[in-house]
Amino acid sequence: PHAHFHVHLDAAGQYATNLERFVRRLELPITLSVGEPKRNKDYHKAFFPKQTTDDTESQAMARFGVVEQPRPTLEVPDEFFALREIVSRLQGQIRDTTRATNRLHNVLARVFPELATLVNNLATEWVITLLKKYPTPQRLAAARLNSIEKIPYLKAELAEKLRIAAQNTVGSLRGEVAEKLVSECAEQLAHCRNSEKRLGKLLLEAYHALPTSGHLHLVSIPGIGAMTAAVLAAKMITIERFATPQNLVGYFGVFPEENTSGVDCVGNKLPPGTMHMSAKGSDLVRRYLFNAAKSAIQHNPAVRDLYARLRAKGRRGDVALGHCMRKLLHQVFGV
Repeated sequence: PHAHFHVHLDAAGQYATNLERFVRRLELPITLSVGEPKRNKDYHKAFFPKQTTDDTESQAMARFGVVEQPRPTLEVPDEFFALREIVSRLQGQIRDTTRATNRLHNVLARVFPELATLVNNLATEWVITLLKKYPTPQRLAAARLNSIEKIPYLKAELAEKLRIAAQNTVGSLRGEVAEKLVSECAEQLAHCRNSEKRLGKLLLEAYHALPTSGHLHLVSIPGIGAMTAAVLAAKMITIERFATPQNLVGYFGVFPEENTSGVDCVGNKLPPGTMHMSAKGSDLVRRYLFNAAKSAIQHNPAVRDLYARLRAKGRRGDVALGHCMRKLLHQVFGV
């Protein structure tokens, strides 16, 4: 009657969340910890290097739980649970958009390579509209200039450059096959972009439906909009999970790491002290924080001053922006 259960779950797998929520609803005295899949896997390799079975995996995880005694994992409230599901799907959709953009780049490299030299981002809506209407440079070269200029957000000067480039293209893939391939890639990319927009609206609805808590103060920070606030709230759940601002920064991986192993892109040995931004944490959060930092260096006095000081010391722009992202997280912790 005085027993207390300590349960440790691996966070990996599509059924982990269902199992966690089931265990939490058992009417038993339970301390539940979730996560550490990499360390669980390392324990399994160390003690059962030649076996991979459910039994050995459970034994390795049990040993991890007994030896490491991981801290209990706080339960995610139902409102935040829905918010997290939307953020997870949005993160996957953004990756799908990136893959669709890369596929379009790949096809255009043989159909109309000059387009990538004139346009910074092929995933913009006017480029997709242009490729739907004129999927090959031959179709674009034969079109009237005033028809091309009617495409929304396409400047007249750029339209003329595109038409000239289409007339002199070195693309080797032509004809009906080229039209169908480019049209297919453009349609897929447009679908991905529309899905992102729908998920963004759904995310904002779920964010505004949250019960009153400290997350409401996030949008008071200049540079952080509702979408960034929603993504941060979905990942943090509650600020009480983080004892210090450094813990919050570490959770999102907004810090540099030394990387002096191997050689650089031209074969030179990396000098001691070479630093790179950490790849840990959520790439979705870093994506939104990066955009928030670009806005904050114009409208957030503390971040603007920090950026100016770092640039005056000779720091690269991307490095200075990384420090601004860190500063924003400190402000998030503060509010």
